[in-house]
Amino acid sequence: MISLHNLAERYHLLPSEILERGNTLDLQVLDIATKWEIRQKQIAEGKLPKSGKDPNAYTVDELQEILKKTKETKNAKTNKGRKK
Repeated sequence: MISLHNLAERYHLLPSEILERGNTLDLQVLDIATKWEIRQKQIAEGKLPKSGKDPNAYTVDELQEILKKTKETKNAKTNKGRKK
């Protein structure tokens, strides 16, 4: 219902018109446009750097290290259960 309201408000149509003529593409466009607006607001407020990158996001090196540790843990558990 909220998406229906947001679509109607954005495109200056009645909700019944959105129901009659709208489709899933309209919902996808609304979702992406809303996320973009929120992102731009966060950049303007200084919550995200101007590059738009999330300062809390993992770096590639950090993700590779996490993957490496996970694989090591999995291998250790697998090898522990094997008979010699």
